[in-house]
Amino acid sequence: MQPGPIFIPPGTPPGVAYTHQDGPPEAILYFRIYAGFIAFCGVACMLFGLYFVVDGSLSSAASSRGELVGMGIVYTVLGAFFAVPYLVGLFAGRRPWVHTLGTVLIVLSMTTTCCLPIAILLLIAWIKPEVKRWYETG
Repeated sequence: MQPGPIFIPPGTPPGVAYTHQDGPPEAILYFRIYAGFIAFCGVACMLFGLYFVVDGSLSSAASSRGELVGMGIVYTVLGAFFAVPYLVGLFAGRRPWVHTLGTVLIVLSMTTTCCLPIAILLLIAWIKPEVKRWYETG
């Protein structure tokens, strides 16, 4: 027995079972945790790169100065390149384009072997209809 009436939102097609959901699907929480972890790794890479730039510029040996500064610049740029999109996906909210960005970010992280097992499971959960519906009604 149900405690009260169920209000079906307008536009729901007839014959389709209406499932009322209070919060976001679990896949969104998993994606936010995953994106936060990848963004944290990118920011850590950026900080190590900045450390190498500062350490290299203060180095007394001229031969290692150029190598450290060059390596620091590469780490800083790569860290920013990987951290920024994941931070956008993490904090963008419930806009329709965030689902597409999340799909691209999950597939992009599949190029790394260590992320592959989790990324496959996350992608399977991410492309379910309830996740797409969550972002389209935002």
